[in-house]
Amino acid sequence: MRKNNYLLIISFLVIIFTVPIIGILKPDNKFSMVENRELQSFPILKKNKIEDFIKELDNYFVDQFPCRDRLVNIYTKIQLIGKNIEARNVLIVDDWLFTKDYNINMNSIEELANSIEKAVNKDKDINFYYIIFPNKTAMLADLYPKYIDGSISKSNNKLLNQRLEDIEGLNIINVLDTMLNEDSLEKRKKYYYKTDFHWNGEGAFRAFELVINHIEGDEVLKEAKNRIRRIDYKNKYFKGDLERRFSGNIKNKDIPIINEVIDAKDLVYYTSIDDTKQVDRKEIIAPKINKKAVNYNDIYTYNLSCIRIINKNAITDKNALVFKDSYFNAMVDPMSTIFSELIIIDPRFYKEDYSYNEIIEKKDLDYIFFCYHQSNIDKNLVQFLQQY
Repeated sequence: MRKNNYLLIISFLVIIFTVPIIGILKPDNKFSMVENRELQSFPILKKNKIEDFIKELDNYFVDQFPCRDRLVNIYTKIQLIGKNIEARNVLIVDDWLFTKDYNINMNSIEELANSIEKAVNKDKDINFYYIIFPNKTAMLADLYPKYIDGSISKSNNKLLNQRLEDIEGLNIINVLDTMLNEDSLEKRKKYYYKTDFHWNGEGAFRAFELVINHIEGDEVLKEAKNRIRRIDYKNKYFKGDLERRFSGNIKNKDIPIINEVIDAKDLVYYTSIDDTKQVDRKEIIAPKINKKAVNYNDIYTYNLSCIRIINKNAITDKNALVFKDSYFNAMVDPMSTIFSELIIIDPRFYKEDYSYNEIIEKKDLDYIFFCYHQSNIDKNLVQFLQQY
């Protein structure tokens, strides 16, 4: 009996001490493909930052636990076997994957509105537009079971729209409201990838049509359609960003859809506000389209600091500046047919030397567009607009 107790204690101690030692000795994993995120590296102790160090050290041991991805994979399979409606912070409705809704903060809306209002009042000769894109939860909440609240995204849209309407001189194009009012649920289901947070090429092009028809009219839109072709890549596997959370345990039939400029010979691309960083189109537009398995960024474009496109044969002679989130990525190619100069800035990743005020002074802008989905209040945009 005593011998068995000793063996039990020794086995327990071996496990307790061996696992952390293996975790420390093995090379650190930098990224988890299962969770689609960067993992905590070993922290550095800084002066007067002992609490942060302890917290980061705790995260380090959790993230670098031996066989962590395999254990997460097993846990995911158990959740899916249990037919859970929610797993890995994702709602599973039939074969659709949804991110959970969250209420936007009214103070954040107020900060955003105040920053935009100052910009509008300062440059009254520029046409300012806030374009509210619909994310998947807003468009397809009708698919939710009755016991899950699907009204949060629509509530966010209402709060945002109401506050922006108070800004004199700011035009609003609420793509979300238009799609909900004009398009059936069956039609809206065709606008989104089942396993990704984003819309597909069909949804993005529907939004493009609404925006261009509103700002430039039907004739410009008709000409744009003549310059664009739709491609459905039925032979490629689409790796949805939500699917990756399930360790390959959810397979999908999503078809990558893009809207491509037919003749791009007159388009010149830069990753700078000025002419210092000219790049090839293939580095910007559909940069990884040749892969057999592609994700959202592979087939549209990356979330870059800045993309600038000069079109020598644009449909109009106007110039536009776009501030955007990743939903706009699927619209970049169609939008480039419209404007002589199109500058696209993602404030989350902006690294250029030009401030907002310097861009306004340097560029002869006709339009400034703020393109975000209804639940995205970008603090980085607020900070950027305040840099005069």
